[in-house]
Amino acid sequence: METTAWTFLILLWIYPLQLYASLPEQIPTHFGFNGNADDYGHKQSILLLPIIATAINISMSVLSYYPELFNYPNKITPENAMQQYRYATRIIRFSRIIVSCVFFLIVYRIIAGTQSGENTLGASFMPWILGLGMIPAVLTVVMWWKGQNKTSE
Repeated sequence: METTAWTFLILLWIYPLQLYASLPEQIPTHFGFNGNADDYGHKQSILLLPIIATAINISMSVLSYYPELFNYPNKITPENAMQQYRYATRIIRFSRIIVSCVFFLIVYRIIAGTQSGENTLGASFMPWILGLGMIPAVLTVVMWWKGQNKTSE
């Protein structure tokens, strides 16, 4: 999981840097829920997304070393602590993959759109992103459910 998150993050940097010179001076910088561009900015703004994704990834990576600081839906006891910490760090790792992947997809669609003349992410883009974003929530519910079953046994 670590390798996957870092791979998407590296691709997130390589892809826009490789194509930066071919980008038009103005690129889409904001999209409505329908996926259509509704604001534009200088092409340098494409580099803001890898910067934000890197900051999020590094923060989440550091945070994963301190699972005892997280909020848990179950009471943490000496008996369940290691398992709950393992679940929580797994959720953080999945979240890092999702963040890196989503940011990469956004950068990819912005660049592809500017090259094709279509300044849109596509109508189906937002539902996919929202679906990906639900994975950590589902994992949290599963973690809570497993923790509830462990304490009731």
